[in-house]
Amino acid sequence: MQQRFSVFCSFIAATALLFALVVTILPAQTPYYAGLRYNDRDFGFLRTDTTDHDLFNPLKYIPLSASGLSYLTIGGEIKENYQYIPNENWGDNPPARQDADGFFWHRFMLHTDLRLGKSFRFFGQLKSCVTSSRGGGDRVTIDRNDLDLNQAFIELAAPVGAGSTFIARIGRQEFNYGAARLLSMREGANVRQSFDAFTMMLVTPTFRVDGFIGNTLDSKPGVFDDAATKDETTWGFYATGAFKLLDGFFDAYYIGFDRKKARLAGVTGDENRHSLGGRFWSRKQGFNYDLEATYQLGTYNGERISAYSVAGVASYQFTDVFFKPAIGVSFTVSSGDAAPNDGVSNTFNPMYPKPLFGFAVPTAASNISLVNPYTTLQLASNLQALLGVWFVRRTSGNDGLYAPSVVQIRPSGAVVNPSDKRSIGEQYSAFLTYLPNRHWTVILEGTYFTAGDFVQATGNGKTITYISLIIGFKF
Repeated sequence: MQQRFSVFCSFIAATALLFALVVTILPAQTPYYAGLRYNDRDFGFLRTDTTDHDLFNPLKYIPLSASGLSYLTIGGEIKENYQYIPNENWGDNPPARQDADGFFWHRFMLHTDLRLGKSFRFFGQLKSCVTSSRGGGDRVTIDRNDLDLNQAFIELAAPVGAGSTFIARIGRQEFNYGAARLLSMREGANVRQSFDAFTMMLVTPTFRVDGFIGNTLDSKPGVFDDAATKDETTWGFYATGAFKLLDGFFDAYYIGFDRKKARLAGVTGDENRHSLGGRFWSRKQGFNYDLEATYQLGTYNGERISAYSVAGVASYQFTDVFFKPAIGVSFTVSSGDAAPNDGVSNTFNPMYPKPLFGFAVPTAASNISLVNPYTTLQLASNLQALLGVWFVRRTSGNDGLYAPSVVQIRPSGAVVNPSDKRSIGEQYSAFLTYLPNRHWTVILEGTYFTAGDFVQATGNGKTITYISLIIGFKF
């Protein structure tokens, strides 16, 4: 039955994408659609704008009052992702998981955005995430969620001064703060991350401050069976604003995290973690920078937490050269446990991050040190190429390697005693991103990941070849 359902979803997705291609053939470059769909462009502008003739505009602005200030927006997306990874996890998966011909992720999402004047808003979003040809079965929280409520929240807004607004939001919602290194909706996975949460926001012309508290969603594969877990709570604040001294912006944040029966560095226990951090970044022509530092304290299984992460990017784009090339380098250094049985837990926990360097090797920024030189080429106005190399090592020889869910996927050095072996490997990747119009996204990735000495000492250590094709459509 599950296989038939996946085949049916594949047929529906292919038919819908073909139809969408036909009806949206004319290009339109306006960036209407955001990663967080509740941050899409406010379609109230269609009340008076007669210059935009997109086919889906009748669904984006449905007036509900004579003034036109109360209206309904309907939107959605289809995402098809083919992945081929024959030596997944460097060849250490069980035989049933070995991939001979690749597999598909299918994601369908539909949302409605109801606005009553300028003060009341309801946003609701459904999701259906399924797979085809996934050897060894679907992974919980990553691959499959047949049908459920991804978001459903009420939002109240009130002016609090010239150009400033206070907003309160309660209900199921997605988070994505800063560079998504700590708190994100995990877009890379087929099933995105949601929270049952309460959020307050103060938005001014020069800065914004969010305060939030919520429980992560326990994603299950069935139909309308997701619920907030009481064993995992996240709270804190996130502030961002302009920073004139560096001609850019700053972020400052505190994130609290409480989880029962967590497992880090091979030890299971209760975790109460506090992350304090800051970020400076820019978005302009020429030289850009992004530097973020986080320190974590608290307790884990009775031990004191002392962990850190430093990450950054520096790049320069040549706007007056053919293909407008950009060169850059990024880096991440996050702590791992320094020594067992010393009463201190040093493993950095990124909590809800985006994948650190793609899905060829889905890895968390825990006990990781990497350097990534890269270049981008603007081959056409809507076609970009990115070439990059990642040199990846363990920060501590006494800690292991972690998945984005912060589950240890390679044992610590204290267990297998390769403390002198730090190299995880080198990843060589090429990406092509094609954005023909406001609705479509096409991303082709080819990755080659060689196993380093630590990976070879703790398993088969085969070279990973990874091919991914993503075709997405939003309206």
